[in-house]
Amino acid sequence: MVLIVAGVVLLCFSTCRGQELTLFPENKEVIYRWSTNASSGTLIPANLNSTFSLDARLVVHQGPNGTAFFKILQDVDNGVLGEPFGAKFQQGELKELLMSPLDEPWSANIKRSLVSLLQLKLDTVLFSPASNNLESGHFGTCSAEYIVTTLEPRLLKVRKILDHDTCKKKAVDQCANIPVNQCRGKYQEMVVSTSEREYLLQPFSHPLIKNISATGRVLFQPYQSRAEAHYSKINHFS
Repeated sequence: MVLIVAGVVLLCFSTCRGQELTLFPENKEVIYRWSTNASSGTLIPANLNSTFSLDARLVVHQGPNGTAFFKILQDVDNGVLGEPFGAKFQQGELKELLMSPLDEPWSANIKRSLVSLLQLKLDTVLFSPASNNLESGHFGTCSAEYIVTTLEPRLLKVRKILDHDTCKKKAVDQCANIPVNQCRGKYQEMVVSTSEREYLLQPFSHPLIKNISATGRVLFQPYQSRAEAHYSKINHFS
């Protein structure tokens, strides 16, 4: 009986590989519970912390041509954060972000981060236990490492790690009041950051993404200076 089940799953994977893969079911609505916690502050010379939390529902409607439309719902009026937005995906990879002209920089950044969180390179994730790809997101174009673990015949756990050292076209300005060392090393970098996400997927079912847990950290400390060391940490759960 085990061999028959395994054969059916393998046949489905082989047949579906040539089809267009989508993150969300077309012409259907999916609602996720979304919780995020962002904290920032200083580590040196004193430990200070400021925290921002958000609990909301994310409504997703998959339209034609790989375009998904989103809306963030809360029990209280959330202003421009409640403006609908969209994203165009191809095989789960983010290609275009569609924002409302009413969005402000802070709300656009939150939505950009949220959509980037949903990005998965489906043509490799669903068919390979490990892979490394270039992906474009709000960090720029970065190397993304995928590690896939099979929990059950139709349930996958995917760990995604973004290598920020490889990112190109980063929206970050760096400056220093010291001469640049010709033999520059990583210890001189002022910004150190990490981003890890863990997904629970049910392949070829609706919806594909069952759960997401993500953590991102940024540490800023000027090299060879007595300035403060600043940090930022963000957690997402859906």
